[in-house]
Amino acid sequence: MLIKLSPFSLPRWLLMVLLVVTPFLYLPLSIDSYHLPRQVFIFLTGAVAFLYWSIISYQEKRFRISISRFDLYPILLFASIWVSFFLSSLTVSSLTSLFGPVTFSTLILLYFFTKTFAKEDKKIILLLFLSSLVFILLLLFPKLNFLNQSTPSFIRQLADQNSGWYIAAGNLKNLKNAVFGIGPGNFPLALAQNRPGTLTSTVLSGLNIPWQTNLYFQILTEYGVLGLGFFLLFCLKSLSNLSHLGNLSDLLPRLTFLLIFAFWQPNLVLLMFFFLILAIWNSNYSHTVNLNLKIPLFLLKTIFLFSVLIFLSFIYLIGRFYLAEVYYKKAFESQQISINKNTYQDIVKALELNDANPLYHLFLSRISLVSALSYAKNQSRGPKEEKILQSLFNQAIGEGQKAINLAPNNASFYFNLAEIYFNSLGYVLGASDFAITNYNNALSFDPKNPNYHFGLGKAYQSQKKFDLAERQFEITTVLDSSFANAYYNLYYALRQQGLYQQALSPLEQTKNLLPSDHPQFSQIVKELKVYENFVKEVTASGNLKNLEPPPISTSSVLLKQNFGQL
Repeated sequence: MLIKLSPFSLPRWLLMVLLVVTPFLYLPLSIDSYHLPRQVFIFLTGAVAFLYWSIISYQEKRFRISISRFDLYPILLFASIWVSFFLSSLTVSSLTSLFGPVTFSTLILLYFFTKTFAKEDKKIILLLFLSSLVFILLLLFPKLNFLNQSTPSFIRQLADQNSGWYIAAGNLKNLKNAVFGIGPGNFPLALAQNRPGTLTSTVLSGLNIPWQTNLYFQILTEYGVLGLGFFLLFCLKSLSNLSHLGNLSDLLPRLTFLLIFAFWQPNLVLLMFFFLILAIWNSNYSHTVNLNLKIPLFLLKTIFLFSVLIFLSFIYLIGRFYLAEVYYKKAFESQQISINKNTYQDIVKALELNDANPLYHLFLSRISLVSALSYAKNQSRGPKEEKILQSLFNQAIGEGQKAINLAPNNASFYFNLAEIYFNSLGYVLGASDFAITNYNNALSFDPKNPNYHFGLGKAYQSQKKFDLAERQFEITTVLDSSFANAYYNLYYALRQQGLYQQALSPLEQTKNLLPSDHPQFSQIVKELKVYENFVKEVTASGNLKNLEPPPISTSSVLLKQNFGQL
């Protein structure tokens, strides 16, 4: 044991507990943005290791670290990740993303810590191997996992390796993105800019797909060829030092990790285990140099106090972030039943604890819009209700804009604000123009998203710009040929321009796409028969001026709802 039982031994025991507990907090595999932010436990493990290292340095009056020529590559990986961050969007969400700079910095810190003390503290190493073994068993045999939870229906994994490669390869077309990547936490932007044909339906384009199909594609997309190159060099160069081991027993586990990284979705705990186990193996390399740097006592005291201050500050911050996520999850689950006072109170508490999370602002903007639309249905509302209604629309717009300010590269945030403005027509001055601006902003990031084109078409239609609306609905039907509402709105836009014959085909397609048990199916069938007779009459007479088209019997429903969405 490096430290005898004393107040200074607490970080060591805390570190051992974290090594055992942290992996199980990542079961099952789920999306960190919805479930409690278990990523903070890896950050906490790194903070404890840093404090532990500082205590040892203070007690021994020297700083020691074990390094070898293999350690050049994790250092270069560290540098390339931070360069990528500074060249992309400098946001808190990007900094602390699942595979972001803080995460990789923590893993590299743990690598050097483990490599330096691997031969001395056998208990920590034993716990590391045991926890990794149990975690991998539960990962491979999910029926053994007693911590199973459900993942929300709007979140999906990108399971198709071909789609993953299509996105990564598309990202390489831009020189900056090819070299340095699109930036940490910006995979959704890469997906939007290089959306494969398999993900252009109205349902799939509305899902939250937060990361790549495997770790290599994830690093290539976010950190470019430079980041992936240094990561692979770190992995492969560690394999080249096996000659002194004399057998293949150490080669197989390393190759197993590399294969898992290639065929399994990105997993933070497996990556942590890989870094730490590489540290243990590399510590046995014969050319490892143990540096012992003597440091003056006053400087050691300063470093020690500084490390304690950093540790306490970090604990305070992650405590706030964790508690904020607890309130966010409560609010999220509450609104699935009904939006009530508790829903608002919980999300407000989450924002008070962590105002830098764009998802919290997005959530508040959406529930504010839903509440506003509920008030708008009350035709007999008085001055008080009218004031509340206006306040809710303003809150929805304000929170939607805050989400954009915190994550300016997220297309879905612009779409959210556009939808808020569109639904506030008649209540907010200039709402239709603002809606069009934000729909276009969303499309500038995600040009193949049929929902965005459909929304822009609706906005143009509200301004009676039917020729522009027609173009957007046509694009929507090309991107998703099963989108019933797009065809109906295309029919409406064409007939409003007097293009009666052309309007017949999209109306027929609407009827073909609607399921027979849909509430509006019989209305569509009836409207189609009436409109077919009208078109025959138009064709026969050739005189459009004296003919009035039949009324739109289902416009209040079919022009607004999207049958393809969840």
